[in-house]
This record gives sequence, structure tokens and C-alpha cells, in this order.
Amino acid sequence: MRNDEHYYSVAELLQLKLPNYPLTRQGWDTLVKRDGWEFREVKGFGGPGGIRREYMPPKNVMSLIDNHVTLGVKEMPGVYVSNSLEPGFIEVPWASAAAGHGRDNNSSVAKLSLREAWIRSALGISPAHLGLVTVTGDSMYPTLVHGEVVCVDTGVTEFKDDACYVINIGGFERIKRLQLMTNGNVLIKSDNDHVEPENLTMDEAMSLKVIGLVLPVKLGFFKL
Repeated sequence: MRNDEHYYSVAELLQLKLPNYPLTRQGWDTLVKRDGWEFREVKGFGGPGGIRREYMPPKNVMSLIDNHVTLGVKEMPGVYVSNSLEPGFIEVPWASAAAGHGRDNNSSVAKLSLREAWIRSALGISPAHLGLVTVTGDSMYPTLVHGEVVCVDTGVTEFKDDACYVINIGGFERIKRLQLMTNGNVLIKSDNDHVEPENLTMDEAMSLKVIGLVLPVKLGFFKL
């Protein structure tokens, strides 16, 4: 889930399609400037010179975003959001991971109740190995967009070349592609062309932990 320290570009706010809020980019531009939303400027798509502006929503809008994302998950076939379990459902942990420089793995984890039969048939994995992760940052854009919720197979703890994983390095969790080099080094790659790959030596790679494999499901299906 999210907290009040998350920033969104105008394009990301528009994509959320929040009820009673602008349905055009121009409308959002006008709203954030009129209401004086706090912002930051970061490298990435969507701005002149490779720099885009991201805004921190006020608490009332942030609460609406959280509720809107939860409702979106609830509408997925086989998914059920509740504070209590019913027969045939299992609690699935829901955390955040950065498609960027990383998020402290001590951040809070929520839970959702999902139908076990749906997990087995749609995802093809054991329900005990499923995790949900909210993407933060834009380093995996356009494959993964800031704010999307992806399914992760935590039963996968070793990597194969060029697949997408949730990894932990130095206590921070990130979503990245991994590639094993011929010299034994590990290349950490992003899908955003503006983000340079990171090269870990064999010794440095010893601290890399694979949390799970990102599955091609995020409030719907997509290509990895």
C-alpha cells in the first residue's frame, strides 16, 4: 500500500481516473498548480529535456488513491478484498518495492484475501508463494508504471537471465531485470532507457537476494 510520501506525475494521476477529478492532462495541470501541490523534478519520460515534475497529493487525495487502487483489485476475477477470510480464500501479503533506488524492506505490509482456485488457475503457482507488490518509481517504465500492483512468485529465489524480479540489496527492495555476465558479474537492468544499468562484481552479487519472480499480472495482464 501507499503512504503520504509518494509522488505522481500528471500522466500517472490521469491514468488513475479518480472519480470527480480531471479527465484530461490539462485539467490536472491546472488543478495541481491552482492548489499548490508540493512537487519534485526527476529524470524520466514526460518532461522537457528528460526531466519531469512529480506531485505529492494532499492527504484527502492520497486516501482516495488508496481506496481506488483497492477497488481496482477487488474487481479482478477471483479476487476478494476483506478483513476476514471465507472458505476457499487465502491472505496474501501486499507490500511496496521500488522501480528505482530501493525501498526499505521494513516498510509496512498489508494483506488481501484472494481465491485460492484463481491463484492456481490464473497464475499457475502455489497460493502460499504469492505476494502483491505496489510499484514505486519509473525505472521500469514502460513495462511497469508507478502505482501499479504486480503479482510476485516468492517461490522463485534464484534468477535466470533477463527476467524481472523483486530483489533485496542492502536491506532495500527493488524491481529489476537481472543478467549474469560471462565474467561472473551480475548486471541489474531497468526498462527505462534513462536509467543506467548497474554492474555488480561477483563479491558484491553475494549480497543480492531474490525475493521473487514478477509475474505478468498487474490488475490485468501485460508483457514482460
